[in-house]
Amino acid sequence: MLCREDTCDIIYIDMAETVKNEEQIEILYAGDGCSLFLRDSWLIFRNGENEYDVTSHGYEPCLYLRRSDELEPVTVHNFLEADDLIRIHRQDCGFTMITGNSYDLEGVCHLLHIAANNGGRSLDIGYLEGQWVLEKLERDGAFSVESAADITGYGLQNVRIMHPFEHSGKVRKTADGKFYLTAKGRRKKK
Repeated sequence: MLCREDTCDIIYIDMAETVKNEEQIEILYAGDGCSLFLRDSWLIFRNGENEYDVTSHGYEPCLYLRRSDELEPVTVHNFLEADDLIRIHRQDCGFTMITGNSYDLEGVCHLLHIAANNGGRSLDIGYLEGQWVLEKLERDGAFSVESAADITGYGLQNVRIMHPFEHSGKVRKTADGKFYLTAKGRRKKK
């Protein structure tokens, strides 16, 4: 169920169908704790309990995630435009980012999930892709040369996105081109 507090009333919307208050819902993606949908003509990204209006401009391009209770949006530079997200769904196709890596709608939504949870206000697609790789390396237990992972197996065509993470000491690259997390690259346990 979605909850929206635009006015004094709380409106509950069943995402499976178009229902209350004559709002039209078209689900583009739902899974892994997040969803992307059109509510009337507004593109919305729901991440856990938070809803973000998704807007963009094609100049860079930039995509903006804005919660109604925040003044500043999360800006994702060199990403897709909002219309691209709708097209990916309606044409059931993928999209190749400026970094050279391709994603389906599930992958794009995971990048939006990382952006929404990052805490930063201005992020770049390369940074988000690198964060995704860090998550996968940690999940796969790649913590040493012996357990290093071939990140092209994660679907990346361009592994150069990892250079900043190498320079910061969060990952190391083995002689055969695999990667593993250092202690600095591991997420802090909560």
